[in-house]
Amino acid sequence: MWVEPEYRSLGIFKALLRALVTFAENHHVYELILEYAASNEQAKAAWTKLGFKTTGVRAAAFTSTVKQALA
Repeated sequence: MWVEPEYRSLGIFKALLRALVTFAENHHVYELILEYAASNEQAKAAWTKLGFKTTGVRAAAFTSTVKQALA
């Protein structure tokens, strides 16, 4: 989720999240999983405050980088 900086502090994020949780529960989905950049401390703080816990780390690489490392 992303709310443009000039629209933050208006309750938009909480409204979106409430709608998402309601939608999920109405469809018998009781777990939410999200991703954010490890360097995004603001996102980590926001999601942690809402009860999310880090469960793993995801890594990514361009194929050209992997090819070069394998050479």
